[in-house]
Amino acid sequence: MEPKDPKQFGNHFLVALFLASAALVVYIFLPYLSVVVFAIVFAVVFNPLYRGLRKLVRYDWLAALITVLTVILIVLVPFSFLATLIFGQAMHLYGWFAGGNEVHLGAIVNGFLARHFSGFDFPQIDITNYLSMALGWVVQNLLPFVGGLAQFALVLFLSLFGMFYLLTDGNALRDKIASLIPLEQRYSKRVIDRMERAIYSVVGGSLAIALIHGVEAIAGFWIFGIPNAAFWGSLAVVAALIPMVGTSIVDIPAIVYLFATGHIIAGIGLFVWWIVVSMNGVDNLLSPQLKRRGLNAHPFLILLSVLGGISVFGLIGFLIGPLALAFFFALLDIYPLLSGREPEPHASG
Repeated sequence: MEPKDPKQFGNHFLVALFLASAALVVYIFLPYLSVVVFAIVFAVVFNPLYRGLRKLVRYDWLAALITVLTVILIVLVPFSFLATLIFGQAMHLYGWFAGGNEVHLGAIVNGFLARHFSGFDFPQIDITNYLSMALGWVVQNLLPFVGGLAQFALVLFLSLFGMFYLLTDGNALRDKIASLIPLEQRYSKRVIDRMERAIYSVVGGSLAIALIHGVEAIAGFWIFGIPNAAFWGSLAVVAALIPMVGTSIVDIPAIVYLFATGHIIAGIGLFVWWIVVSMNGVDNLLSPQLKRRGLNAHPFLILLSVLGGISVFGLIGFLIGPLALAFFFALLDIYPLLSGREPEPHASG
């Protein structure tokens, strides 16, 4: 029997050590998965701002610091305030419904439809049952966030540190990762570039539009007197991801509620707000600007990735789900490169 090749044995042993160490690193970092996710998302989405600041200031660290402070002021502070407000209103409504004090909203809406649209055969709507289920889902998924507020603050603090170093040392890290990909250097950089564009498109585009819809819905509901405006408006975030329907499944019932309860002026005002601010302002003007760069995933897939991510990872799944989808679409986009079948450029006519 011929002895085994020592070199081959050494290579196999090195691969085994590498896999074991990689598994150990993943196990150690797993409790801080949310830190890595936040750091990557913030660094990719706000990288254009960092590059613009870098042209104005002399030092990399100063541009990165200003970018981090911007994230704190325009993202983290408002998000923390709204999340706490939404949770408080959801808990109030949930307790109200559970205590048997619910207002029969279904009867109000059904009566309004019967009086003003008697020629149509509308099905009876049991709104209270659906609202109870929705409230239970919101409370269940927001409770870990509010209950572990100190831990969440630590996660955000570490994420901002990670974002800072990803901005200042991002090019070196990008080159290092590109060198580890078993492709030619020009292909490796294109792989990373398309993954970054996918993250920017899905997270900085579709999810950003959904969050903006939530903010404008909350503002509209508060202005025109919808009770617990923060909670009902927050539902527009998920509704905005539903193709063809969008926030209409939240806005229209609110408008009908105002008319059904005799608040005609407020109902007209909310209707105008929905048409002007939501449909024309956000959907027609702002949405194309945010989605102009990167890969455009179908909104239904983004919706499923958000809901699935939350069900698997909790609240942080709101980012992890779309992030996984972004990587998947980036890999689909670069598959012709990986397989050696790069599509030929379109001939100019």
